[in-house]
Amino acid sequence: MLFDSYIMSLQLVLTVVILLAATIPTIHGEDLRNNNNNYDNGNYALTSSTHKSLLIAAGCFWCAEQAYEQYAPGVIEVVSGYAGSDGIESPTYRNHPGHYEVILIEYDPNSTSYELLLQYAWRNLDPFDQYGQFCDRGFSYQSALFYANEEEKLIAEQVRSEVLDLHPDWDNESVVVPLLERPFFWRAEDYHQDYYIKNPWNYEYYKERCGRTKRLKEVWGEEQY
Repeated sequence: MLFDSYIMSLQLVLTVVILLAATIPTIHGEDLRNNNNNYDNGNYALTSSTHKSLLIAAGCFWCAEQAYEQYAPGVIEVVSGYAGSDGIESPTYRNHPGHYEVILIEYDPNSTSYELLLQYAWRNLDPFDQYGQFCDRGFSYQSALFYANEEEKLIAEQVRSEVLDLHPDWDNESVVVPLLERPFFWRAEDYHQDYYIKNPWNYEYYKERCGRTKRLKEVWGEEQY
């Protein structure tokens, strides 16, 4: 009897553990995705349940963050980080193989849209560079645009087609920006956040020497950029 009671108690404990585990958000799964928009915001929490987000890789995340925070409409917050479907767990600036440098853009869908912000993304990257962006070389600096679901995938493909339609002299094969399924987002270290505000002299020196603005104007034109 004592042994039977022990087995029953053990079964009860295991049942409780399983039920509790089912309610705990996973690190890499649907449970961490925003309930309203089914996006994987990773270890960043949106400031409102009515907001949405998108993920882009456009070279150095310092510059991409500034571009969206200062100039893009409807943007609530921009966070620098790392993302990659084949990336390691808990990446850092010193160790993030398999990850792009990305920004997560939190936005108000009543003021802007995924489509509009994606159009803006194209004009903040060099679409012909498959080895990095501007002076930065390597996989982590390559460009990529991410979609979270089938609807966003169709929008991303349409925006790409519109970009090519506006530039008939561009060869389709030479435009190398991939459209990828959105991976888990890892927030970068605090010293990377709002770097252009915290370290304006260093930031402007880097941006100028890297040739970002110069190249974007060459690709998109003075007025477009």
